[in-house]
Amino acid sequence: MENNENNNLNELDQLKAQYETLKQQFDQQEIINDRLMKSSIKRSTDFYKRYRTIQFMVYPLMVIVGLLTIKWLAVLGRIYVHLPGH
Repeated sequence: MENNENNNLNELDQLKAQYETLKQQFDQQEIINDRLMKSSIKRSTDFYKRYRTIQFMVYPLMVIVGLLTIKWLAVLGRIYVHLPGH
């Protein structure tokens, strides 16, 4: 009987130790997940920052090129109208 109680106590101690080990592993896993989530958020915000910067640089250039193209087409149109035979 006493031997049975000792075995039960040993098994209970082993279960407690296993539980603590699992609990520590889960706690460490949360830290890893937090780290991965933070790095993922940082990568996506960095991407949007670069995208916005490029957007603010390219869009004004596109407007300038568009206006110059319109002006160039207007000049060509005037030249074409004034060519002899047209």
